[in-house]
Amino acid sequence: MKELNNKDIILKDTKMIVVDILSQHVFGKFRMIVKTKLGYTVCDKRFPNFEDNPESIICGYKSGALHTVQFCPDGSDHYLTIFSRTGKKVKLIDESILANLKVGAINNMYSNTNLYSQEQYNAVNAKTWADNAFVENGPFYERKITNLELAQQIDKAFQKEGVTGLETKRFTVN
Repeated sequence: MKELNNKDIILKDTKMIVVDILSQHVFGKFRMIVKTKLGYTVCDKRFPNFEDNPESIICGYKSGALHTVQFCPDGSDHYLTIFSRTGKKVKLIDESILANLKVGAINNMYSNTNLYSQEQYNAVNAKTWADNAFVENGPFYERKITNLELAQQIDKAFQKEGVTGLETKRFTVN
């Protein structure tokens, strides 16, 4: 397996080919090879916002429909493959997609492929569907609160500070 450019990525599946194309280009076009309900393979052109969320490149299709994603950088006429799936195996994927891929996306769309692995999730300390699947997640602390009144005060403090649904709040009340 070749050395990854993104040192934050932890990858347990050494058979998967990882390329680094998206991090070198800012703009470009995508084309997706997708299987339809009738079994035909078609080419679909989309323009996902991959700068903010590279995960969105391979999400948005039904489970099992997306087979290949190709990227054409601006100023080029050649398409480069950044994602390839054959049957139940993801053969090739870009580092930018891996670094931003969440457990929830894998569980929803790729649960029958080699991307889904409890060993991989444990290696990066992934506990929820919102955690990264290939980048180390911070330590997860669970504090047991036995006083219901204290738990309500803490919840009010979170609301006062403007904590949104993006942060994880987890309380256990006895």
